Amino acid sequence: MIFLWIPGILLAIVLFIYSRLILKRIRLLTKLKRIDGCSIEYLRFPLRSVFIHDGAPDLLISVGGRRFAISIFTTRFHRVRYHFMQNEGVDIMMARKPIWMLGTKYIARSNLFIQTSFKIRRKTYKTNFDFSKFHHLEAYVLLHPAPIEISKVEGSRILPAGNNDIIFDNVRISGLSYFIHQIIKKEPYTE
Repeated sequence: MIFLWIPGILLAIVLFIYSRLILKRIRLLTKLKRIDGCSIEYLRFPLRSVFIHDGAPDLLISVGGRRFAISIFTTRFHRVRYHFMQNEGVDIMMARKPIWMLGTKYIARSNLFIQTSFKIRRKTYKTNFDFSKFHHLEAYVLLHPAPIEISKVEGSRILPAGNNDIIFDNVRISGLSYFIHQIIKKEPYTE
C-alpha cells in the first residue's frame, strides 16, 4: 500500500508546483492586458515556456507606438540566482544564507568564520534567446517569478545584472513590475 502512496505524493507535489506556475503566468498575462492602449499578439501558446525553456519570443506587445518582443523565462525554482552565459544558457544556483561560526578549532588563527553563500544545487537550461526575426523591436526577457539575484557574463567577467540591463546583444532583462511601470508606463518605480 505504501508503494502507491509514494508515487501519489510525488505526483501531487509536481502538480502543485506546475499549477502554481500556470497561475502566475495567467496573472502576468492579465496584468499586461490591463495596460491602457496595449495590444498583445501571441507568437505561440502562452503557457508553453512554463514547460519548455527554449527562449523563443512568446509575445509581441504594442503600446503607444513602441513594440516589444517578449520572452518569458519561468522556472519552478524560487530564491535562486540566475546566471546568463551570453546566449548559450542559464545557470540556476540555489545558495544558503550566510553562516557565522565563532571559535572553530578547524580554522587556524581565527575566531570568526564567515561564508556568504555556496551552491547547494545547480541546474542549467540550454536556452537560446533567438530574437533575430525581431531585430527591429525592443527585445526583453521577463523573469517571472523574479529571482533573488541575476548575473551575466561580459567578456571574461561575471557582473551583476538588474532591471533593464543588457544581458547580450540588444536583449534586455526585466521583472514584470519594473517592465510595466518603468518601461511601458514610465512611472516612478518603487519596490
